[in-house]
Amino acid sequence: MFNAVKAVIGGSEGRLAYPYQRIGMVNALQELSNAPEGKYLNSLSSSICVFLLSYYKDDGNEEVKLAILLAVASWAARSADAVQPDVVSFIASGLKEKETLRRGHLRCLRVICRNDANVLQVSSLLGPLVQLVKTGFSKAVQRLDGVYALLVVGKIAAVDMRAEETVTKEKIWSLISQNEPSLVPVSLASKFSTEDCVACIDLLEVLLVGHFDRVVATFSVRSLLQLIIFLICHPNWDIRRIACNATRKIITAAPQLSEDLLIEFSNFLSLVGERLCSSKTSDTENSLDPQVPFLPSVEVLVKALVLISSTALAAAPSTSMRIIFCSHHPCVVGTAKRDTVWRRLFKCFQALGFDIIGILSADVGNLCKGLLGPMGLMSANPLECQAAISSLSTLMSITPRDTYIEFEKHLQNLPERYSHDMLSKNDILVFRTPEGMLSSEQGVYVAESIAAKNTKQAKGRFRTYEDQNDMDHNREAAVGKKDVGKSAKKVDKVKTGKEEARELLLREEASIREKIQEIQKTLSLMLRALGEMAISNPVFAHSQLPSLVGFVNPLLRSPVVSEVAYETMVKLTTCSAPPLCNWALDIATALRLIVTEEDNVLLDLIPSVGDEVANERPSLGLFERIVNGLSASCKSGPLPVDSFTLVFPIIERILLVSKKTGLHEDVLRILYLHMDPLLPLPRLRMISVLYHVLGVIPAYQASIGPALNELSLGLKPDEVAPALYGVYAKDVHVRMACLNAIKCIPAVASRSLPENVDVATSIWIALHDPEKVWVSNHFFLKIEWIKR
Repeated sequence: MFNAVKAVIGGSEGRLAYPYQRIGMVNALQELSNAPEGKYLNSLSSSICVFLLSYYKDDGNEEVKLAILLAVASWAARSADAVQPDVVSFIASGLKEKETLRRGHLRCLRVICRNDANVLQVSSLLGPLVQLVKTGFSKAVQRLDGVYALLVVGKIAAVDMRAEETVTKEKIWSLISQNEPSLVPVSLASKFSTEDCVACIDLLEVLLVGHFDRVVATFSVRSLLQLIIFLICHPNWDIRRIACNATRKIITAAPQLSEDLLIEFSNFLSLVGERLCSSKTSDTENSLDPQVPFLPSVEVLVKALVLISSTALAAAPSTSMRIIFCSHHPCVVGTAKRDTVWRRLFKCFQALGFDIIGILSADVGNLCKGLLGPMGLMSANPLECQAAISSLSTLMSITPRDTYIEFEKHLQNLPERYSHDMLSKNDILVFRTPEGMLSSEQGVYVAESIAAKNTKQAKGRFRTYEDQNDMDHNREAAVGKKDVGKSAKKVDKVKTGKEEARELLLREEASIREKIQEIQKTLSLMLRALGEMAISNPVFAHSQLPSLVGFVNPLLRSPVVSEVAYETMVKLTTCSAPPLCNWALDIATALRLIVTEEDNVLLDLIPSVGDEVANERPSLGLFERIVNGLSASCKSGPLPVDSFTLVFPIIERILLVSKKTGLHEDVLRILYLHMDPLLPLPRLRMISVLYHVLGVIPAYQASIGPALNELSLGLKPDEVAPALYGVYAKDVHVRMACLNAIKCIPAVASRSLPENVDVATSIWIALHDPEKVWVSNHFFLKIEWIKR
């Protein structure tokens, strides 16, 4: 085939008059170099190179010469025997050519040096290459020549000590760092061809593997890592593939770079997010960051993260926080579920032998600290906030107890919560006042007399706020200004003391508004995180509902974050036991109304006994729907204690109505199911509300009496005094029910009550009851009284 191509080029089939014909023959020779290895082919490479060099001298077309250089490089890279002195001298002379051919020779030299055996054979070219490096990094137009030359110089210096000394003597490193600290800016690399980008990859590998200490001391490592990330996220698949292979070699040789590379990748994700946001809001490209010349696809970002995180975790397990954060970044997740990328990473880590669950579980404190800090939840970037929330949710599903403990600590020590509670009414008024207006100016209407001006003019038109005389005065004033104003300088208007005082107040109120906005942002983010963490592990969240609701419930009435608190409450109520969770929205709404609305408003929402039958009405009310949901949920037995504690405020509010309603019987039936003395029920509140119902509706005495007795079985010694609240009731049957229930309290039955003034006072009052309701319990009360 070589002889056939050689014959055609020689004119056996006629003269090849057009350059494309000759280029086609040269390309055919180049393709032959891709044949499988063999001794004969390796020996043939020298002959082909000799032929191509002679043909290069004979052909005068520049495009043909470039094709010949590429073919020479391909054959010379196959075998070190092909790199004879004539090839080296040929390249040396080519380095002196004009720009296009000179760059062609440099590209040829790069390919030749892919074979490590050829590097020493071209070491004699070090001198002209060093000069090209100097010129290339001194002149921006020859920067690409400098990149190719530095690549070969770096390879030669890595295997030849004398070459290393020459490079040091010529001060190449300092020269490059002075002119281009980033070596190759991303903005420049984005304009390179595929071959030139591959050369950049080779250069980074040579420098960071073979000259690491020198490079770290001279160049900006951050800029080099940014270039690596750009290349592994490049739109071209070949460039990405080669860049990924080179990155593995770099991290293997310099594992200390892995954590910094992961940090730069997370910064790159932020830039990608900003680019996405700007592309959605504007069609212009002016505001785009030069570090993100291309928008990588989600799959490209995921593969880059898999590559970087696997090497980073092997080098430094402490990078797990960055890894889980990046795997939940919206730019990486795209439109998939929030933990899709994390699950993919998890499988990769398992395949590589990492115990990722153990690594995360051992460092939950630092993980939460980082995710709740300024890089995560408290970041100014909304995408990073979302990534932190999703990461915390995933942690909640991996190690819920430890994660919740750390999150709860952060909640309890949150300074913004204390600042929120200390806000005054005036602060809230300022917060609600628009920018540029004083809070004292809101709603102030200054009347203006316009009757004299709103009159019919000569032409039959009404002129509001002006008349003909006003227009005449305006014209006269304008003429006067023309006469005087040309030569006179403009005099600044002197502010009055009132205006200065107003500006001072505006600045003070702006400062207050800014402080409250910061509180609003922090609390809103914490509430969002709390809600997402809860629904990510509803089983565990159910066991923590009392404490979770305890944090959110007071914020439902907040003038600053009430809406976000309500959204969080909806998420918390979805964690209640099924099927009650199907009424989550109604339960959350009712809890919000109980906290924020007056009793008369709630009374209107609860149907009275005389209301029409439910199925005859167009729709059920809020509290009716909830009671129906509770009834359906309790068909198979009582609710879990945490779910019951969640809905008890609704039950309590219905029963505290001052008259019998259409829901009383159903609600009491539900309440009677939850009397277990061993469970942590809100017993005192349940007893108190039953006292109220008994006072309002005496007909329920037969069912409420046993319920009070059963509830009293679970009371602790320190709860006896509040339980005796019933002795102060105005109704005799309520006081009697209270005294009957006292006997069931374990501390009373065992006569082991601690000394307590409130208990003694209540018993004394019961003994002196004017209706003498204590008669049936006289012996018991007498013993207790003597004991006191």
